[in-house]
Amino acid sequence: VKKVEGAEVASTMHKGPFEEVGTTYGALVGWITENGYEIAGPPMEVYLSDPAETPPGELLTEVRFPVRKK
Repeated sequence: VKKVEGAEVASTMHKGPFEEVGTTYGALVGWITENGYEIAGPPMEVYLSDPAETPPGELLTEVRFPVRKK
């Protein structure tokens, strides 16, 4: 959990094709609920790699959910 743009967010990194990011979402939602947080808004994705220059297996995407303590 970290502060981003005035909000508390839970975040994790996804490495691989964009089509496989669903698994990362599932893991992050599990972590959120297991650690006493609840989702407080829609998710965000931060793309850290250029798909035109990076092989699909090496793409980096940060997945974030705004959270609050239960």
